[in-house]
Amino acid sequence: MKINNKNKKLNIKLFKLVKKAISNNPARLTMNSWLSYKPDNDCKTVGCIAGWTCILSHTRGSLNSKKIIKARKSNNSRIFSFPQRAKKLLNINNISLFHINLWPYEFQKKWITANTHKDRAKIVCDAIDSFIKENQWQKK
Repeated sequence: MKINNKNKKLNIKLFKLVKKAISNNPARLTMNSWLSYKPDNDCKTVGCIAGWTCILSHTRGSLNSKKIIKARKSNNSRIFSFPQRAKKLLNINNISLFHINLWPYEFQKKWITANTHKDRAKIVCDAIDSFIKENQWQKK
């Protein structure tokens, strides 16, 4: 799938892995942190779109708890580069997908009014689809 002005080919396979991880594990989604420790889930990891992109590229798409913990530990030393690494891994032009305040208003509003992990996971997956479909939210 060619998209955007530079004719880059987006990493749709990785986008799909991220969406699957988020939709199947909504309690492991947070948009407040790239990647962090949370003691009340099996792998003790929560992350945002960029965080899960980096983790899933490292584990080759596996959601195995031991692989995720190992990947989280190896990625923590590079925590400030998550958005740029995820941008490169997904082959996208900008990092607006990783920041709710840069999302289109309709998605921001849905996020703010969401009540459950499941609701937020669906919003994130819908935002990813929109980001891909709408030329990475670039103004024409």
